Amino acid sequence: MTKSRFDDDVRGKPYLTNLLKSSMKKMTVENLFMKANLSRVDFFKQLDFELKQKLIVEHDGELEAARAIE
Repeated sequence: MTKSRFDDDVRGKPYLTNLLKSSMKKMTVENLFMKANLSRVDFFKQLDFELKQKLIVEHDGELEAARAIE
């Protein structure tokens, strides 16, 4: 069953960021979408949320979890 952006482990949380961190590598939007198991609309709304929060950064068409500033 497809997840929803309203699920407890997604809503208001760094769901996509955590997927990127667990993969230990950069991903294309398409790869992250396939791994996320969200509907297309929910995926892009969640991605927008996490990009605006600066949790995810994009470089040369690939996404990665932002590094914490120390």
